[in-house]
Amino acid sequence: MISASSYIRRLARANHLKPGYLHGFLAGPPTWFGKPRLERLAVLSGRTPRALRRALADAGPAPERHKPDPSSTPKRIDEAELYRRIRHDAETENLSMRALVRRRHVTWRTVRLYVRNQTTR
Repeated sequence: MISASSYIRRLARANHLKPGYLHGFLAGPPTWFGKPRLERLAVLSGRTPRALRRALADAGPAPERHKPDPSSTPKRIDEAELYRRIRHDAETENLSMRALVRRRHVTWRTVRLYVRNQTTR
């Protein structure tokens, strides 16, 4: 990401303008030297305001970060329950080790340990 002032300087030089003149035009009255208006920059550069917000570091508000929904995150189960579920899937559904890894979201070593271990917990 680059700064808006750097982008304006490059745009001005590419169009044979003074960077200060272009920045003043983009900021507009009453603060000619303030933050440039994104809508004006979008018209001059031929980009959408949304694209400029994503590309320029200081062009707009910080992007929103979405927190994961607590109800959508899987609940952790204890080791004994995980052991029971893996053994059950392996015995009743005759699933392969790879299928067990995908279903239970564990490593292949964990599945191998639980399937080969004949003792119950």
